[in-house]
Amino acid sequence: MEEKTLDRTHWEKTQENEDIGSYGDPNSWQLLNKAWNKNEGWMKSTKVLNIPDLGCLVQVSTQQAGQIAEALTFVPGAYIANIENVENSPMLLPIKIFDKKEE
Repeated sequence: MEEKTLDRTHWEKTQENEDIGSYGDPNSWQLLNKAWNKNEGWMKSTKVLNIPDLGCLVQVSTQQAGQIAEALTFVPGAYIANIENVENSPMLLPIKIFDKKEE
């Protein structure tokens, strides 16, 4: 078995590995941030799943020396979005920013 790849951040890059399959939309969860060190063998990431009009699920993953720890929580009233025209700029924002009724 090959070592786990720690630095993948996009599904398209992951698909290059022929052993990977998926069910459903692999882009449902959006990467908020990720850090890793290949030499030391650790990785930390935070992913977000938007739940329209309610909030989002936030999943934090940490891997060190083959051990994995994860936490999942619901954040009411928050939403992940990218800053327009800025690459790699996801942020958690209040849902009311996106509520056009209040304009």
